[in-house]
Amino acid sequence: MFDEAVRRPEGATSQYGETYLVHLTARPFVPELRCTLGRETAIQKMHWTEDGWLRMADGSNLAKLEVEEPDLPDVPMPQIPSHDDFDAPQLGNWYYSPRIMPTSFADVTARPGWVRLRGQESLASLNRVSLLTRKLTSVQATVTTRMEFNPEVYQHSAGLVLYYDNMNNAFLRKYWSETLGGPAISIVRLENGEKTEMLDTRTAVDNRPICMRLNISGRRSWFEWGYDGETWTKIGPEFDTTTFSDEYCKFGEFTGTMVGIAVTDAALHEKTADFDFFDYEADESAPVA
Repeated sequence: MFDEAVRRPEGATSQYGETYLVHLTARPFVPELRCTLGRETAIQKMHWTEDGWLRMADGSNLAKLEVEEPDLPDVPMPQIPSHDDFDAPQLGNWYYSPRIMPTSFADVTARPGWVRLRGQESLASLNRVSLLTRKLTSVQATVTTRMEFNPEVYQHSAGLVLYYDNMNNAFLRKYWSETLGGPAISIVRLENGEKTEMLDTRTAVDNRPICMRLNISGRRSWFEWGYDGETWTKIGPEFDTTTFSDEYCKFGEFTGTMVGIAVTDAALHEKTADFDFFDYEADESAPVA
């Protein structure tokens, strides 16, 4: 009924006779079944039956959380650094940006040891957005950055963002507050297209380097800030992490949640902000609950 080439794809079995299957999967929060991490890739150990069919190695039909390692020598693979000082002559290829190349607005040569982002449209835009992100890979993570930014008008904003898409994100930003008559920080939340400027988070700050931190602990996510990177002050409410998911967001794209830095200049697309580092610390063993 099927010839041997169809039943036994080339390369499916190692030189030691072991067979593994790679497949898509997801790790949802229950009972909501919301997948903040989007589509992920998993691997399962398999075996070929005598009549040429591929089956799970243990005889079941359920994917396993842990899989026996193959009898193959270890091969070192380059790791994405958890801490990026932006000391390299070019931006790391592990950063994502929606719809445009990061190099069109991010520069690591203008100020060695920093990345300079040139602000463009708001995070709600579907066009040119200056957003540099990494994919969230765990439900337990801490994201930290240090930024130097001197806003001059209310159209200037820069900071740290928890991002699903242009209709769903939370942005801890430094900006020019006309109410306070100077630089300030506050949180802007966009939830399925509904924008909330959290005015109760508005806090006057100095025009000097500022540190921002995002804490993700399962269902709970919250921001902190400070000047020295050692003393932190919580700002704003705790967000429901599960709302940053393919299932909750009305325009689900299966990308999963991103964390990153962003700059906006809705006036001239010229204002820049410098970021000293981007630190992403995640507990990859943490279970989804």
